[in-house]
Amino acid sequence: MLSVYLTLVTDEDDKNIIIYIYEKYYSYMANSVANELGDRRYVEDIVHNVMLTLIEIIENIDYSDKKKLLHLCILIAKRKAIDFKRKKSNSDISIEACKDSFNIETESPEDIVINHEAYEKIKAAFDELEYIYKEVCQLRFLHSIKEKDIAKMLGVSESVVSMRIFRARQKLAEILRRESINV
Repeated sequence: MLSVYLTLVTDEDDKNIIIYIYEKYYSYMANSVANELGDRRYVEDIVHNVMLTLIEIIENIDYSDKKKLLHLCILIAKRKAIDFKRKKSNSDISIEACKDSFNIETESPEDIVINHEAYEKIKAAFDELEYIYKEVCQLRFLHSIKEKDIAKMLGVSESVVSMRIFRARQKLAEILRRESINV
């Protein structure tokens, strides 16, 4: 199957990253899909769709951070599994939040504590968001994927993605204001 993916990519660097993703992250994506579906029958088909999606957006993917790359692969795999489940059962299904890959790099212990507390507040606020808002924010801000590519991945219009990001920011600000008043 890898050879099929490689025929879809012309750039040598892109081919190398597809090989890397396939060899290193295929099992992670397959397990994520299987966990989401509770069934292994459709795993290979869904992971195939994930690989095709990754090929479509390959020029916008940041490969320098392997943790973020794995997170992106798992996020897309879960999304594809949810879409498959929705189409199959015609019901709304939410998934567990993806592991965050936030990395604190500071100079002093005080900064670490302050950043950690701020991070925890933001993470708690983020966890209160509905999944549709979390999903676009993860793709846009964590993985730096363009709104038009997110729209393509999610099967919605670019304006829907923009509106979800806008609403997510509003909701986060509201939650954080509410939390600062309660402190």
